[in-house]
Amino acid sequence: MARETQDVLNQAQKEADRLRDEYISTEHLLLALAEVKSVARDILSVNGVKHSAILAALKDIRGGQRVTDQDPEAKYQAFQKYAGIGGIGGGRGSSIR
Repeated sequence: MARETQDVLNQAQKEADRLRDEYISTEHLLLALAEVKSVARDILSVNGVKHSAILAALKDIRGGQRVTDQDPEAKYQAFQKYAGIGGIGGGRGSSIR
């Protein structure tokens, strides 16, 4: 495994621990990618994506919920909350912006 990959996985575990989550999920990986020195971090940074902004959005979406199983995204209902639709492709006239 490449050193950067191992560093990202280690950082993702730290992010999960910091958030008191029981599983590492994609959000922990994204937070780790924004922290660990790598090409991915450079790309995120150039596009204005910062660790602090990801963490703030994550806390807003998650509220007080923790990752306690292998499918945490099903609990957040982020698409419905932020897009104002009943599901992806929410029917005529709706769109994700």
